[in-house]
Amino acid sequence: MKSADNMKRVFKSAVVRTRSASDEAVFENVRTAYERSIEDRSTQPTPIFGRFIMNSPRTKPAIAAIVLVLVSAVVLLLWQDAGSGVALAEVLTKIEQITAYTYDISITRTRPSQSATGTKSTGTALISRDHGMKMTTETIDPNNESTSREIYVLPQKRTMVMIEPQKKSYQRYKLNDTMIERFREQCNDPRSMIKKMLICEYSSLGQSVIDGINVEGFQTTDPAYSENSAFGQADVKVWVDVKTRLPVRSEIFVTEQIDGEVRTHRVLDNYQWNVPVDAAEFEPDIPDDYTTRMGDITVPAFTEETAIKGFKVFADLAGAYPNNLGGETFFKELGELLGPTRDRKPSEKYKKVSDVTTPIGGLVAFYQSLVQGKKDPAYYGQFVTPKDADLVLMRWKVSDDEYRVIFGDRHAETVTADVLKELEKKLPDSD
Repeated sequence: MKSADNMKRVFKSAVVRTRSASDEAVFENVRTAYERSIEDRSTQPTPIFGRFIMNSPRTKPAIAAIVLVLVSAVVLLLWQDAGSGVALAEVLTKIEQITAYTYDISITRTRPSQSATGTKSTGTALISRDHGMKMTTETIDPNNESTSREIYVLPQKRTMVMIEPQKKSYQRYKLNDTMIERFREQCNDPRSMIKKMLICEYSSLGQSVIDGINVEGFQTTDPAYSENSAFGQADVKVWVDVKTRLPVRSEIFVTEQIDGEVRTHRVLDNYQWNVPVDAAEFEPDIPDDYTTRMGDITVPAFTEETAIKGFKVFADLAGAYPNNLGGETFFKELGELLGPTRDRKPSEKYKKVSDVTTPIGGLVAFYQSLVQGKKDPAYYGQFVTPKDADLVLMRWKVSDDEYRVIFGDRHAETVTADVLKELEKKLPDSD
């Protein structure tokens, strides 16, 4: 991207975050001056920027004037930010200087169409820059049944361990970098939250008092927060200590469509910063009498190859493809497929449960990543069988005029939008 385009983008983002019409006017003047200087330079050779300033008497006054206006505008913006309280970028800098911290978690998940009570979870999280993450949670479902979990995410070992004391069971997962970051998002790690807010349009909620602490709040409902994320559409609020520039409380309200509407309200508070930690706290303590049902599971990367393997495993077992790729309906279908009451001989290829669940889980995760990434995905497994070599099983957008297509026989091709349109006309539901 040209430097002029970069500057225009910076100006645009700066104007979005100004707080008054006068600020916008200042930046508009700066942008206009810069664009005019670019037009003046368009008739000149394009040497290195530093040499151009030093060696061109004609441009020295213009460049000096632009720099002066830029500096004045930036100083004005910073002065106003300082007067109003907290700059959100500074909050991220402060968090990244912290070596270890804890916070409390409260999560309420409801399906308005099914239950008014929903599922409630509470817990604590301990985050260490050197050792990883440890969470303890207790979840009470609508039937008032309780489940406790201990979860360890250990980036240096690329491992996650989940322990369920009531079931005397545990499960160990081998993670890739994408899954580690996604888990941080799901746990609402404040560092991840602030990083995502900074690429969004956000607004100040003004100053208030929480638990005797003077705070300034920030909010975003920008769809960009939810893109390529673990969440559906999110409304995010963060309150920051005006004195320390560190979070005091955060709330995320998420609405997702998973076999109907699901609403999730997450609250994080009681942050404790720079707490002492012991490496032993991040060593999972698994009693000898605890068992694992599936052994160690390697979480696959979310790729086309993973999706194709998942399709193959499902077709080997069922002789067909799943009707959909997510939600309760899908997991019910998978449960029936693996259930002991089903009249089907076990496949010799898949002797362990994880041999089935890992690739199929990778398929579902890949499709969900396409949805969250707004890649215009579509899935036709309810119509297409492994014998339909020329029918579109799944497709997604890879460029402005190109789509990637996985066909019924699981071979893949890149086609134009026009070709895809003709291919989809062959589907049974195209009439």
